[in-house]
Amino acid sequence: MSQETNNQENTEHQYTEEQLKSMRAEMIRYYSEEVKFLKKQEEFERLSADIEEHKVRKLTMMHRSAQIYASIDAAEHEAQEEPEEDPVKDTTEKPKRTLKTVE
Repeated sequence: MSQETNNQENTEHQYTEEQLKSMRAEMIRYYSEEVKFLKKQEEFERLSADIEEHKVRKLTMMHRSAQIYASIDAAEHEAQEEPEEDPVKDTTEKPKRTLKTVE
């Protein structure tokens, strides 16, 4: 059996010109039909990728907005927790500052 298989591999099939033309025509027909399908598939894949990209952008912006609002809320909460202190006036007298003059 293995010798038969080996013998079949060694023999090359010779095609006639008509068979080659027929095979080429069949290949051209097949690929022409497939190209139509592949173009539709490409359009679908591009649209899917665009949709996913827009979803990522939307989620990114939502995340950034949440961070901004969280920091604002934290700052407001911190400001409410700290009692406002009356500014203490410095009653010590400071010497008057003057510029040096060049003579």
